[in-house]
Amino acid sequence: MRRNPILNPNFIGFAHYGKKPPIILDDDTIFFPCSEHILQLSVNDINYFLKGSSVKISEICQKYDYLLKDCEYAELFYDTPYHDVTYEYNKEDKKWYLVEQGIGYAR
Repeated sequence: MRRNPILNPNFIGFAHYGKKPPIILDDDTIFFPCSEHILQLSVNDINYFLKGSSVKISEICQKYDYLLKDCEYAELFYDTPYHDVTYEYNKEDKKWYLVEQGIGYAR
């Protein structure tokens, strides 16, 4: 991994009413990409915008396994109007770790 995981995530933006983002994503974590929420996978500086009504981490890993197994690094960026998070892929344990939090794009 290029960056260190955030071990104590904060509420950022207007997301203070919800729960804190997980430090490590489990395989059943679901993202809901839509017109207001952007889900982007970056592998070695190549971006893939993921679309669908719902996308599980396990589905992303399965579909893009051929890229993830040989990559130098991979990040998953989830951007919403009021908060955003970035997770980095750890090839050693095949898990996604929280490495960045932001205020979203509406500000």
